[in-house]
Amino acid sequence: MSRLAWTYVDDYGEKYNVGIVHVAPNGHVVVQCNNRIIIIDFNVLRNKTYSFFLGPELCELNVKREDENFSYGLTINQDADTPLNALRKKYRKRDLLWTLLIFSLLIMSVFVFSYTFLTVI
Repeated sequence: MSRLAWTYVDDYGEKYNVGIVHVAPNGHVVVQCNNRIIIIDFNVLRNKTYSFFLGPELCELNVKREDENFSYGLTINQDADTPLNALRKKYRKRDLLWTLLIFSLLIMSVFVFSYTFLTVI
C-alpha cells in the first residue's frame, strides 16, 4: 500500500491537504482533500491522471507505473481553459506589453543620449 500527501496553499492563503492511498495488489485508489474523500477508483494498475479543483486551481494527480512500482505527482494545470488561467493570460499579456514599452523607451533614450553626446563632440 502506498500513501502520499501534499500541502498546497493557493494565492488567497487557503490551505489544502491532498492525500492519496493506492493499494498495490488490486490497484484501488482513494484521493482525499482536507480529510474528505474526493475520488475513489478501482483496478488502477496503469498510468492514470485525475483532475480536480483546489479552490480556483485545476490540479492533476498523476499515477505512473514504473516497472513494478508506482510514482505519484500533483501538478497545477495552467494550460486548461479555466477562469483563473484566462486571468493569468490577460495579466501576462499586459506585463509583456509594459515590458516592451519600457524597453523601447530605454533604447530610445540611449539613442537620444548617444546622438546628443556625439554631436556635441
